[in-house]
Amino acid sequence: MNGRKRHLAVDVLGLPLAIHVSAVDIHDGQGGFDLLWQIEKASDRMEIIRGDNHYKGVFSEYAAYYKWTVEVTKKPESHKGFVPQIGRWQVERPFGWFNYFRRLSRDFEKTVESAAAFIKLAFIDIILSRFPN
Repeated sequence: MNGRKRHLAVDVLGLPLAIHVSAVDIHDGQGGFDLLWQIEKASDRMEIIRGDNHYKGVFSEYAAYYKWTVEVTKKPESHKGFVPQIGRWQVERPFGWFNYFRRLSRDFEKTVESAAAFIKLAFIDIILSRFPN
């Protein structure tokens, strides 16, 4: 398969704590392993990691090594359609912000390092645009 997966760990404001880009055939939980050591360097106040079902199992065990708990959020079985889930919109919002950057709208990069670099540049632009003129 062609393509890339973008793995992000963000704070409550949607600003990045860790960024990892991998091949599309890598499972989400396995790609999340590379986020853990970056999160450890970025934040010493981390307690809970919220994610979807892909981050259960082995990923939770590795997160427990850092003394973090993984909270899996699921849609209630009784609801149909879209239901906002606690803590998930903070990580989905930056993916929406990427649509404003042409280089991030598709996979134009040849290496995962350059793809991660352009994600970091996009976040720099987003953060600088929040400062008043």
